Amino acid sequence: MKTVRSTPYRNREDAISKTAYKLNTENCKIDWTASMDTIYNKIRGLSPYPAAWSTLYNGDAILDVKIYTSEKEKIAHDYEIGQIISTKKETKVAVKEGFIKITEIKLPGKRSMDIKSLLNGYHFETDAKMA
Repeated sequence: MKTVRSTPYRNREDAISKTAYKLNTENCKIDWTASMDTIYNKIRGLSPYPAAWSTLYNGDAILDVKIYTSEKEKIAHDYEIGQIISTKKETKVAVKEGFIKITEIKLPGKRSMDIKSLLNGYHFETDAKMA
């Protein structure tokens, strides 16, 4: 009886096209001009390690923050892409189709924390934005 070995790829081109790219700091950065689903899925897919990150401009402070969890809020708005809207209970970032609500974040030199804990001691300026 003849045995037939199955191979996952028929040729070298198929094998190369199925290879996942290596994660580094550049491809883990969030592009806030992308679609809401793309941003949301990047945050979900990279959590907890290596984590999706973004640059936060808050007044004179420029910080690289890691975002671990988020939620989507599909709603029309007139805010600039990347602008941060913050209340005492939530923080959200304006994107094309609505907002990405940040639920867990890590500032440089701090531990990861839920957004309510962060807002107890941290203040976002009115012109704060993510880029």
